[in-house]
Amino acid sequence: MSASPRNPYAVLSPTAFHGRSAFVSGAGSGIGRAIALRLVELGMEVFGTGRTAQKLEDTAALAKGGPGKFWFETCNVREVG
Repeated sequence: MSASPRNPYAVLSPTAFHGRSAFVSGAGSGIGRAIALRLVELGMEVFGTGRTAQKLEDTAALAKGGPGKFWFETCNVREVG
C-alpha cells in the first residue's frame, strides 16, 4: 500500500478558513493589504488596522463582494497609551 502525497497547500483550500476571524495590522497597503484580501477571499471575517483611513477604505472597496467581510479602524500600533 503506497501513501498518496500530501498537498502542502491544502490548508489554503477555499473552505479551510470560512467563517473564522482574523486581525491584520497594516491592512491599508503592501503585505498587510494582500493578506487581508486573501483572507477575505477565503471567507474570513477580517478586522484590519492601519494609519491612513483612505488606504483602509481602498482595501475595503477591493474586499467588497468577496465571500468574507472586512472591517477597519485607523490606529498606529506603535503608539503606546
